[in-house]
Amino acid sequence: MFNLRDKGAEIWENQGRIGRIVIAVGAIAIVAALPFMGGTFLNTPVADYESVLVYPIAMFVLMAIGLNIVIGKSGLLDLGYVAFFAIGAYTMGLLGTKTDLNTWEILPIGIAMAMFSGIILGVPALKLRGDYLAIITLGFGEIVRIVALNLGALGRSEGIQGIPTPPGIFGIEYAFDSHRIYYWTLLILILLAIWMVRRLSARRAGRAWESIRQDEDVVDTWFSSWLWPMTTMGWLADGKTEKTADLSYYSPSDLLVTGPDIIFFWVARMIMASLKFTGKIPFKDVYFTSIIRDGKGRKMSKSLGNSPDPLHVIEKYGADALRFTIVYLAPLGTDVRLEVQEQDVPQVEFGRNFANKLWNAGRFLSMKKDENPCEGIEHILSIDEMSAADAWIYSRYQTTIQTVQTNLSEYKITEYARCLHEFIWRDFCDWYIEIVKSEIAHAHDSKQKAQLVHFALSMFDGILRLLHPVMPFITEELWQSLAIEKHTNSISTAALPEFNQDAVQTTIESSFELLQMIVEEIRKMRALSNIQNHQKLPVIIKVDDILLQDFFIAQSSTITSLGRASQVMIDKNIPKPEHCLASVIRGIDIYIETADAIDKDKEIARLTKESERLSGLIQSIERKFNNPGFVSKAPEHVIQSEKEKLNSIKDSYAKVQENLHSFSK
Repeated sequence: MFNLRDKGAEIWENQGRIGRIVIAVGAIAIVAALPFMGGTFLNTPVADYESVLVYPIAMFVLMAIGLNIVIGKSGLLDLGYVAFFAIGAYTMGLLGTKTDLNTWEILPIGIAMAMFSGIILGVPALKLRGDYLAIITLGFGEIVRIVALNLGALGRSEGIQGIPTPPGIFGIEYAFDSHRIYYWTLLILILLAIWMVRRLSARRAGRAWESIRQDEDVVDTWFSSWLWPMTTMGWLADGKTEKTADLSYYSPSDLLVTGPDIIFFWVARMIMASLKFTGKIPFKDVYFTSIIRDGKGRKMSKSLGNSPDPLHVIEKYGADALRFTIVYLAPLGTDVRLEVQEQDVPQVEFGRNFANKLWNAGRFLSMKKDENPCEGIEHILSIDEMSAADAWIYSRYQTTIQTVQTNLSEYKITEYARCLHEFIWRDFCDWYIEIVKSEIAHAHDSKQKAQLVHFALSMFDGILRLLHPVMPFITEELWQSLAIEKHTNSISTAALPEFNQDAVQTTIESSFELLQMIVEEIRKMRALSNIQNHQKLPVIIKVDDILLQDFFIAQSSTITSLGRASQVMIDKNIPKPEHCLASVIRGIDIYIETADAIDKDKEIARLTKESERLSGLIQSIERKFNNPGFVSKAPEHVIQSEKEKLNSIKDSYAKVQENLHSFSK
């Protein structure tokens, strides 16, 4: 049970000299005010007798509040108590002295202010400090009403003879000064209660203020942190040894990775301290990571509610997916913006899809490895043994290795991730895996099948090692089950693939890139015309270049398979069919014979609508170029981008018009 006497003794014992002086001054102020309150009791109407009770009530409530503030963490409520007291007293005193309202007319206003202060202070008190303190806060609001009510009544009274009337506070002239002592004493009580509570808070935490002292051997956080490059290596660990074996070996290091918000707090200080005590700069390079922000550009913070739990995101999408997504979205010198939706980050689905793509490729190769054992094969396909598709993917693989090495050496981490994503997703998974299915199916014997599987697995092994730094878990799992040769127990200690300049064939890469564009255009044409995937239609490719013609003929099976064609005809003198879809890629004409595959009327309506849309875009861009202000003020790269956009839209418009003309015959 709460014992006020014991609690008062405890508070007194916990104070130092200054604290006891403050308490004594407060007590003297209270005692000095009592005669004036007695005079008020004898010389004011009965309606104001309640003013005599203000002091004990105020002391009890304020002490109750003060003793319980220690539960909370915010000093804002302390300011709130003082602010609402001053506002309430001032407002009600102003009403009492500057208006003709009587006590009962002021009473509803006082009650309203009590409720208002109770809500404003009670809600955060309820959240921060507990239910009972919210109730105490409401009681304090009532005390504010009582104080204001009595100040208003006292302001209208005639005063006591023999007592001078000095100027009133806040510009208000009161009749006598008993209320002046009354007002200031209450204010002192509030401040005194808050001050004592802060002292009691330290006591409750197990440390009296008088026992707290600064350790003579400790400096401030950042001051000690700037010694980190040396103290972690044993520098002065025994108080006298400055040159240690670790410090000589590891300092200076190659790289420091940190955030840009502590450049001057930590990075610059480490350099200064290291130069001062060792004469060396502690690191050669500093990589500043991006700051993760929400969709509005704000730093993630629990108080703002825009900081998702990483464990929740990892549980839903995977650790590798989260890491890869952030690295992919974080160009050097640019912050990352993530759209947070109720503890979810949908953008991480991008990384999860990539992980699924990699896993499915590994599962396919594992299945083919079981079907075509390749343990006895000692070497991968030579350049002479490779098909055009094999030579293309191996050349792209070597180019990717070179690009990865360059990006990592220059700390272009995002470019490194994007390079691998493009090669793995588009070239290896979408193209080569599909091609190797056909190659294995049409292989002459089991040995050739095993060689193709071995060749694909050797590249996949290298892909996993290249990707491991940014997706460590899935690459370790796949590598353990699919690696052809293991010279170490973990992929984390395996060497990166070495670049082979002799395997790079730029001509084949260029030709195959054009083949990819043609197949993708065929797919796009079919999709725009709503042609079902199971409907295989004849495809005609009209190409003038003899070398490209021979290359496309050699890859006709790939075009047939990936373009969902019933047959592929390649020549330079093939006439355009009457009813067909037409397109042009780098001067190469592509025709898809539609016959009865699509509804002619619907296709004409669709092409007409698309023609109108593209025509509007062309007119919009041309209006920009006809505007002298745009041409003279826009940056050069913007103008160039608009020109390229206009040319691309004009090409699309021409294709639509050609197809529309073909179907209108």
